Amino acid sequence: MNLILERIGQILSSPIKDPSMFWEIIPIIITIFIIELYFGKYKEEELGWNSALSNSLALIYVGTNLLHYLYLQNRIHFGSADTIVSLGVLLIGLVTAVLDFNHILPKRITFGISSVMPIYFLSFIAIIFVHEQLILDMITVWASGIMFLCLIVFIKLIQSFERLSL
Repeated sequence: MNLILERIGQILSSPIKDPSMFWEIIPIIITIFIIELYFGKYKEEELGWNSALSNSLALIYVGTNLLHYLYLQNRIHFGSADTIVSLGVLLIGLVTAVLDFNHILPKRITFGISSVMPIYFLSFIAIIFVHEQLILDMITVWASGIMFLCLIVFIKLIQSFERLSL
């Protein structure tokens, strides 16, 4: 558990060590909070197919941007964790965009997969992973999963306070 907590600390502190990440991370964090607050306030409103598609396109942008970053750093090496993660994000974006565009999966599944929280959290973790050159292992996977669950709980708490204030 200590290794997982250390990795969480490494993930959370990495933008401080490399402030250039803020240009990519801040819009993601702002998007997560504003959209989640919006859906917390307007409970009856649901994600639309167009928004699901837009979120998938954001993953394509992030994956492409990460590959560009690796290219500029001369770090694109097929088989390297950084390249695999970047290509993985791009591929997930492409697959979800095709699924969303064509309404292939049921609405409930699509809106869960292509909602802001999983898409933008994946973007956040991928950006940190590539910039920080994290090790792709189960510790990183567990740390990311725990952070994702904590973020969901945090957002739900904020949404509950938001509903109380109305």
